[in-house]
Formats: sequence, structure tokens, C-alpha cells
Amino acid sequence: MDELKNFFQSAEDYGALYRAYRDSEVNRKFHDGDLMVIDHNDPVTWPHYFYVGEDALRIICSQLMQNRRPIPRSILELPCGHGRVTRHLPLFFPEAEIVACDLYHEMVDFCVEQFGVTGAYSKENFDEFELGRTFDVIWCGSLLTHLPIPLFRSCLRFMVRHLSDQGIAIVTLHGRRSLVIQHNEWKYLPDSRFAPAEADMRATGFGYVDYNNPTLFHAQDKYGITLIKPSWVMGDLERNPDIRILSYAEMEWVEHQDVVVFTRPGIPVELSRSETLAARGRQLTSAGTRLMSRVAGRLRRT
Repeated sequence: MDELKNFFQSAEDYGALYRAYRDSEVNRKFHDGDLMVIDHNDPVTWPHYFYVGEDALRIICSQLMQNRRPIPRSILELPCGHGRVTRHLPLFFPEAEIVACDLYHEMVDFCVEQFGVTGAYSKENFDEFELGRTFDVIWCGSLLTHLPIPLFRSCLRFMVRHLSDQGIAIVTLHGRRSLVIQHNEWKYLPDSRFAPAEADMRATGFGYVDYNNPTLFHAQDKYGITLIKPSWVMGDLERNPDIRILSYAEMEWVEHQDVVVFTRPGIPVELSRSETLAARGRQLTSAGTRLMSRVAGRLRRT
């Protein structure tokens, strides 16, 4: 009965967090090895770097409010990289424990040192990786955009295991927009190497091609470009009984990557006794309303 009231109260709560964040100063220190910085020597390019992190924060907050979630007490960022998104999280959520997680230890260490977060070193195979706790929010930006199917699904299973009840996972993907970028704007890979992934995406819904760059991605056996149709990932998530899909939005992150959001627990198979009684009450009320409507119609005709 109070859903509308609670929604606007939540908006006020998150608005207060935003005002405090707006009045604070984001750490602007870059790691020398941060590949997400377009040009370390050209300050003109730096605003885009910070905009990407701010837009991730917008998505996180919009999903929390849209799905009527309280201010999170714990947030996992996977992967954290050198802190493009990480640096914004403790400023906006000062009471939450922020865990920055990555396969590359120097990235985690930089985030811990610079942004005061907790660090965790991950593994390439997420079926072999456990943190021993759950999180109210998992932000997974630009990871499933780079994994073949076995590792893609392994990462999804990891997120499901590490979500608290009512926790939400927010995951970014390369969707249909990526084909437009490749052919009209800039290149993920040369067309000849991109083509097999595009062909597989068009045929099956999922395409992958490896970067084949063991020097740059030395901690990983498999890392490349992943292209996914919305229908493929929605079908994959739908088959998992432990989760409930909350939303899918194309081009949501910086008008580039798609965003899919899911939560725990899944769709309930059986309702509790109180829920069953409430549902029966709603059915009886509805039936009574229909009956009264028919009676009133007959009276008008007599």
C-alpha cells in the first residue's frame, strides 16, 4: 500500500547522498598503467575518464531506486581495474564496505591504497573463486564483454552465489550497438578478426574472438571481444531458478554497453501461508467487484 510513498522516500535518501558526493572531491590520481586513460599527458582527454565512472554511479543508483532497495551496506566491484569506477563509490556510499576485485594484483593494490577500499584478488575461473560473503550490490562493468562462454557463465554463477537476498547484480555487455561502432565509428579489432565473432553473434546470439595478446593480458588464458544479443543473455539468465531478472537496457552505459540487472531470490514456486491468504483475499475481492458490476448492469436494464 505504501509503495509510492516508499519510492519517493528512497529518492530523497539517495538525493541526500548525491548532494554530499557533489560537494566532495573525487580522487583524480591515475595509475601510470591505466589503459582506460586515453592520454595520460593530455588533460583534455581526462573528463571522459571521470564521466564513465560517474555514469556507472548513475546506473547503480537508478537501479537501486527503481527496484526499491535501501542504501547498500556492501558493494563488490568486479573488475576494479585501476579505479575508473572505484574512486566514486566510497564518496557516494561512505557507510558501505566497498570491495575492489581484480585478477591483476597491482590494480587491486592501487585501489586499496588510493581509495580506501577493501581488496580481493580474483581467479580467471570463477568456479574456483569464493569470497565467503555476500553483497547488496555487484557492479560488473566491462568484464563479460571480454569472456568466452565457459568463463562468461562461470562469472555469472559467481555473482549469483555472492548476492545477498534482495541484492542486485548490474552487468554490462557488448550488444547490438557494438556492431555499429565497429563498422561506423572505431575498431575493436581489424575487420578480418572481428568478423568471426560478428558472424557467430548473428547466427547464435553469442560471438567471441580472442585478443591473442599474452603480453598485455598475461594473467589470462582467454580474453577478447564478446558480442551478445539481448535474447541470448536473457534466455541464459531465465534458465537459472535462483535469480529474477529485473531489467535489460541497450546502450545504457555511456551510450555504448548494454546493462542487464538481476537479483536473488528467484521466482517463488510456492507462496508462504500468509502470502497465499493475501492472494486469495485479492482474488475474492476481484471476484466480488465483478459480481457487483454485473448486478448493477442488470438493475440498470430493468
